[in-house]
Formats: sequence, C-alpha cells, structure tokens
Amino acid sequence: MSKYSMTVEMLRFFFGFVVRKMLNIKFWIVALQLFNWKITSVSTVETLLSNVNNNSISKGTFQLVLLQRLSHFDSTINQTWNQSSTVCDLHHQKGGAVVVYIQSRDSPTVPSCTYSAGLLSEISKQLNAVVVTFVPRFFGINKPTGSASVDNLKYLSVEEVLADLAHLVHSLRSKYPDSGKTVVVGTAHGGNLAIWFRLKYPHLCDGAIASGAPLETTLGFGHLVDGIFERLNNIRPNCARALRDSFAQLSLLFEERNFPRIKFHFKFCTKKLPEKYALFQQLVEALFVNDHIIYDDAELIQRICTTMTNDELSSPLERLSTLVKSKCLWSTGGEIADQFKETNWSNLNILEDGRQWIYLQCTEYGKFYTLSEKISFLSETLFQQHYMDVFCKNVFQLSDEMVLKNIARSNLEYGGQFVEIDNVFLIYSSSDPRKWLGKTDFTNPTSTTATLGRMLYGLHPFEEFYYTLQKPQLMRLLDEITQAVRRW
Repeated sequence: MSKYSMTVEMLRFFFGFVVRKMLNIKFWIVALQLFNWKITSVSTVETLLSNVNNNSISKGTFQLVLLQRLSHFDSTINQTWNQSSTVCDLHHQKGGAVVVYIQSRDSPTVPSCTYSAGLLSEISKQLNAVVVTFVPRFFGINKPTGSASVDNLKYLSVEEVLADLAHLVHSLRSKYPDSGKTVVVGTAHGGNLAIWFRLKYPHLCDGAIASGAPLETTLGFGHLVDGIFERLNNIRPNCARALRDSFAQLSLLFEERNFPRIKFHFKFCTKKLPEKYALFQQLVEALFVNDHIIYDDAELIQRICTTMTNDELSSPLERLSTLVKSKCLWSTGGEIADQFKETNWSNLNILEDGRQWIYLQCTEYGKFYTLSEKISFLSETLFQQHYMDVFCKNVFQLSDEMVLKNIARSNLEYGGQFVEIDNVFLIYSSSDPRKWLGKTDFTNPTSTTATLGRMLYGLHPFEEFYYTLQKPQLMRLLDEITQAVRRW
C-alpha cells in the first residue's frame, strides 16, 4: 500500500471515530458538562441530537438519568447521584397516561419495550401511555454511594425510595406536559411501594396498580411455606407427607446430636458441626423461596414430588438430600452471615442485590422465610431469632429490639393490611401466599381487589409469557384495570 493510500485510510479511520463519538450520547453529556451545562437526563441530550436530525424523536426505549439527592430529608447532606430509569414511549400519544413500573428484587423484570404482548404492554396500549421502569436506589445499576457499607445503607429506606420516585414523576410530568393520568404499578414489594406512593404523594399520581403486594410487615413469613404445603397436599398428598416426614427425621437427628448421620446425607462447605436452623434456612431457600414454586410451577413441583416419592430412595430424608445434593451447604449461621459482609459493589451477593435486600428486611420489610411447627417440628420463634442473629445482628449490628421496632413502625406508618386509600387496584392469585399479608377489601369505592385463578408455570401476570398462556383471564383483568384507571 502506498504512503498516500495509508494516509487516506488513517484520515478516514480518524474522522469515522470522531463522528461515532459525536453521535454517542455519553460524549455529549461529558462535552456539555465541560461548559457547565447541567445535564440531568439522557433525554436532554437525545432532544438536542434529534433537533439536529429533522426535529423529531424516534419512539422506542431510552435511558433517563435523573440527578437525585442522597438524602431528601437531611438538608446538611448535599451529595447527589445519578439514577437511571428506562423509558418506553412506543405507545405514547398526546393525552396518554404516564405509567411507572416499580421494579423490586422479588418482582419480575418488565418485558422489553417492543414486546407486543404482556399485561403491562397491553395497559400502555389501552392508555396510550409512556412506560417508565423505576429501579430503587442501591439496586441494579443504581449505586448512589461508593460501597454498600452499613454507613451508606442508612440512605436505603422506603421513605428515600418514595422521594426518589416523587422526583422522577415530577420530572416526567414536565417532560410530557400533554400527558393524562399518572399511574404507578408494582408487583410483590414493588406493589407495596406503588400503594405507599399513592398514600404519601396523592398529588403526584392518580392511582396505583399492585399485584401480590404483601402489605403487612411481619418478622417471619411462615405462610409462604404453609401455602405451598397446602397446595402440595391438594395436588400430591403423598409428596407433602414425604416432605413433612423428611423434616421430622432431620429434626430428630439434631435432637440426638447425630452429626455424622446429618453429614452423611448433606454436603457441607466446611467441617464445622452443622447448626439446625442454619441448615433448615438453606433448605427453605433451596426448595421454596422461588417464584416458580410460589406461583405453582407445575414442572418444578413435579420434579420435587418425583424425588420425594421415589421408592428407590430408602427414606424421606435421603430423598430430601437428593434435591439439594448439587450444592454445598454452610454449616453455621456465622458462615452464612460472612457471605453478606462484603461491601464492595463487585461482590456477587451485592451484584444480586442480596445484601441490600436483607438490610431492608432488617430495617423495614421483615418477612424472613420460616417453617411453621406443624410442618417442621421446629420452633418458629427460634427460627425467626436465627434470622435476627445471623443477618440483622451479625451483618448489620442491629439489635433485636431495633428490628422489632422497625417492623412495628412500618405497619404504623403505612397501615399494613389496614391501609385505607383511594384509587388502588390490587391483584392476587388464589395460590399466592402473599395474599395472607395483603388486603382483600376496601371501604373506598374507588379501590378494588381482583382475585385471579391458579397461576401456572411460575409466571407473574405482568410477565409476557403468563399473559400468553392465560390470555382470556388476563384480558378480562385488563378490561377491569383500564376501566378503573379511567374512573380515577
């Protein structure tokens, strides 16, 4: 290649690189900030770019980055951080609604903007809405501090999350001044946040839609496993009986201090003597703390029951150990706690939002998954104490008294199951254990609770595949929701 050709190729590469960078939104954010232009959202830059390109914004998905205060309630703290939300304006039309979907660790990920089915997508079509996915501080990519230390996690609270949401909704109303109603939507604890937002900021939203919201805060949540056992007993009585017998056999081995036999059945990560409640906690998490079984995943229940009724395995305990044999188990509560003490954002338990979620359980949410005595022959009170010792005290240095006060305060402040509020649409599946902590009726005529039939395949009604599988039922639900929203 001649020197001339090489020079041309180098210039072409250089100018191509510059053009690509100039078309990149992040480039303009940095460039404009160098000139002291305050950029609080990616949409600001998108608007600038679109004005260059025929003055039109193509509809679809984009990220909205909003400057939030680290503390909305302490004026002495001036720190700020950038919160990222996903905006889908594919179906938005003038006069249409603004729908904010609140993502929670225990709720499904919202379907993609371009997906043509799914309850949320259908709601947005019916209401000509722009849909914004809100991920709370300290979860997902929203990291307001340098680490997840206890000192930093003090800025993680329902109060601060709702204030972040209020700022977002206020900004959206400014961005879409021709919009109609504003509706917040959430599932599980995201549903709690939707209802509480309507309760605390009624001037910013016209109503809330919540699915599977466990509104009452309790220390333990034995209802979860009780509900699963009840369904198993109705579907496969011999399976439920085998599970109960396996728990009884394991409890007896602990009573007899027969640790060699326990170690024979289960694979432990260390050589320490296993602790009863540490082992049962991990069994509960492995078998039951899983949306697929909470929502009647037929395939998963079949797998569990096939193993638990396998006569080729000599005892119920052997069958139970077969279900969890693929992973090693921690022997003690202290070892479990150690997995959640790392504060660096790169730690796996933080990347998966585990440490942050447990902090919220200790400070506001509660609902540690326990086994009731009628199923496991364990003391549910001691099971709850195990959680407070392992997580609240060991990981976060919170006393029992403080944890119990936090739970009581949450119910006092937000009403728990006794909350009375207008313009709320609640949804529960008949098989969802969270309904035991939810609200089934309202005195206000503008609020209602809808009960769905059994959910199948472990999917939530706001997920697209659930919508596809049970379309007739959900089309009726969609009609009820849109009628309710139009009345608000």
